[in-house]
Amino acid sequence: MKEGSGSALIIRFPEDLAGGRKYFEILNHHDDRYGINIGELKQKLRDLVGITNHQELDFSLSMDGECILLNHEHEWLKLRENDTHVADLKIRLKGGGNNASHQTTVVRNIEKKVLIDQKVDRHISDEVRKRIVFDPDNDTPSTASFLVHFHEYVGSTWQPVMYENLKQSNNNVQELKIVTYNVWFDLLEREARMLEIVQICQNANADIICLQEVTRGSLEILTKQSWIRNNFYISDSLENGGTTVSPYGVMIFVKKNLPVVKLFLNELPTRMFRSALSLELKVNDQILCFSTIHLESLDSQSLRAQQMYLISTFLKLYDTGFLCGDFNFDSEENYHKDTTPLENENLENFYPDFMDIWKELKYPLQDMGKTFLGDQSRLDRMLLKSSIFEPVEITMLGTKPFKEAHGKPIYPSDHFGLLTTLRRKK
Repeated sequence: MKEGSGSALIIRFPEDLAGGRKYFEILNHHDDRYGINIGELKQKLRDLVGITNHQELDFSLSMDGECILLNHEHEWLKLRENDTHVADLKIRLKGGGNNASHQTTVVRNIEKKVLIDQKVDRHISDEVRKRIVFDPDNDTPSTASFLVHFHEYVGSTWQPVMYENLKQSNNNVQELKIVTYNVWFDLLEREARMLEIVQICQNANADIICLQEVTRGSLEILTKQSWIRNNFYISDSLENGGTTVSPYGVMIFVKKNLPVVKLFLNELPTRMFRSALSLELKVNDQILCFSTIHLESLDSQSLRAQQMYLISTFLKLYDTGFLCGDFNFDSEENYHKDTTPLENENLENFYPDFMDIWKELKYPLQDMGKTFLGDQSRLDRMLLKSSIFEPVEITMLGTKPFKEAHGKPIYPSDHFGLLTTLRRKK
């Protein structure tokens, strides 16, 4: 998702806190319709006071006046006024011992007022946020890979699927229909939007569905739908804790008749909970890899470069590799709209053997494939490298509003989805 100029959250502390650091910044990753991610705020506070990963962090903000709003899932914090003061910040720590859930300790109680400023120019606040410099020839970022279980709806619940029970090979796969969709984690008409997205995917007869910005709330809605329950393995479920979508994340749904080998998650360098999720299929004794991503947003060109590079290090090992999702940069201009080389060059450098399917089948026609409603940008892409499959069609999904609310048209998401058909080469 590409966000607008939006706002940033600056919290300034006394100098004696965290090695003399007077402030830290939480970027508001969205425009003023959204908010600040509570998960990221917790992580920043955790880093600030040196809390270890096995300890749980809680905190409270006492504000001057009616200035703060938490949604009912407690995932987002929204400022209602431009200048807000925090009268008191309490950081509470839970952890240590078998009775950790019953132990609460006040780690830090800051009585000083701290300024929350929504009008920070994030492009010039170098003293707060240092630009990450990445040179793939000299730097060696790493990614941890984790095997993930599929989940299947059995009886009345989603249950993990043992890999030995999966269909391991199928030489009769002649065609694959793949959808990528950033489903938008906003609460606006969420249930209606998720139901519409499921219907869109069902109408497309999708074999593989790759989703971004899935939350626990949207996952609950998606996994209640009979078409999903009857036909798909899914990469996470609430019965599994929804761990890969807390506070939000990417998911893959794959039809159960396909020759699934495994599913794995790669951690990426990120400030925004980004990861890559990949599915392996086996066709004609060849392993095919299908990956979905949601790259870092905003002024994060260097982080996006690291993320794209890391994903390329394992995708290039496959004869058939497919990458789709929200790349968070436009194909025609950079975030700053400056004259520096387009971020597309990173795609060309890191994925030289991959085709951009929209460009392959549509360019240079008038339909430029603008998938983001906000500023008409082509943020979402599908890339393919294969000796046995070729793309024969690609189209956008959810391009028209399906209802009205409060006098405004409602789209399934703030992104359009993409559907491509891959067919076996003759």
